[in-house]
Amino acid sequence: MLKFILLPVVLLVLFPGKVFEKEYQVKYIEKKVVLSDSLKVDVTWYTSSVLETDSTPFITADGSRVRDGIIAVSRNLLDYFEYGDSLYVEDFGWFEVRDCMHQRWDNTVDIWCNDRGYALQNGREQKWICWNFREETYYVNE
Repeated sequence: MLKFILLPVVLLVLFPGKVFEKEYQVKYIEKKVVLSDSLKVDVTWYTSSVLETDSTPFITADGSRVRDGIIAVSRNLLDYFEYGDSLYVEDFGWFEVRDCMHQRWDNTVDIWCNDRGYALQNGREQKWICWNFREETYYVNE
């Protein structure tokens, strides 16, 4: 009986902290995701016509000239964007905020195009817009 008591004591004296230590190895997988801010809005199209704009149909609200890739946002969306910001419109691609719409519109973006027929054909649709893209990393157990 004495040797069963002395063996653990001798082991603890000779190898302190090693007798009952068990090594655990936890593996983590690094995952990267792309996040963005997003909002569902009405998407419409406009052209440089005095019927659809103010008296300067080829000049945007920030003073630049209209061109492909320009988008106007309703005034309530100017809380999210500044002129020159980029945003992504679902199914249509990337656009640059350069113009704003009449105050009667809310939660709407208006894509500029140079063909009135094309603008009328596309009409009004609800789509997601996304901006402020960022990559975040997180770790999960394997």
